[in-house]
Amino acid sequence: MMTGEQRDGRMHSRRILPDRLYRYRSMSGDAFRHTQAILTRNELFCSRLAAFNDPFEGYFALTMPPRAPAAQRQYETWASEVANRKVQASAAVCSFSEKKDDLLMWGHYADSHRGICIEFAPRESKWFADHVHRVRYLRNFKEVEHGATKDDQALTELVCTAKAKHWQYEAEWRIVIDTAGANRIPAKCVTGVIFGCRIAEDDERWIRQWVQLRKPRPALFRAVQVQREFRIQIIDAGNATDDT
Repeated sequence: MMTGEQRDGRMHSRRILPDRLYRYRSMSGDAFRHTQAILTRNELFCSRLAAFNDPFEGYFALTMPPRAPAAQRQYETWASEVANRKVQASAAVCSFSEKKDDLLMWGHYADSHRGICIEFAPRESKWFADHVHRVRYLRNFKEVEHGATKDDQALTELVCTAKAKHWQYEAEWRIVIDTAGANRIPAKCVTGVIFGCRIAEDDERWIRQWVQLRKPRPALFRAVQVQREFRIQIIDAGNATDDT
């Protein structure tokens, strides 16, 4: 198992899901169609680790048990490389946050506040609830003892939900599966959309049109800058109407 603060692999079985999770989205380039897929087809896209902005994603040190014979310990480096390649090749991840008003995440993941933040109710889908896990933030590099997890998927979940403490501000949760691509969720999982404080009129119009066609229809909100503070406030943005 992981040592010290890393020895928490069992957290997956006893986690308590938040009522709401949030996914920051851009409306630019290729991100537009993935955002559209969420709001028009209820699809969440899980990406391979190579697509993420942290080069340490999915990497870990596989260690041999302290009492392992010398003949086994000599293969530790080789076994670790093989296990890392397996995780990199199989893991697919979709990220969420417990926060909806974080300035850095709006800047990094929502096109400098020009995008949106989508609100989800993870408990409304068994698939969502079963596969989403809280990210653990570590001071030391990830170490997993050989044979500590029950199978490859458990190892992948353990590794892919551990990151450096530098990322702690994100308060992240992750869906971790073994197949990249789109995954359908019930429409009732999407409960709200927050417009960024710099969103373009055309992009807001697209969002309102997509939301108008949804059943049930998610609530609409807007992020606004608070005067004389480094803070945004989330306010009501009205319902989508046929003439928007």
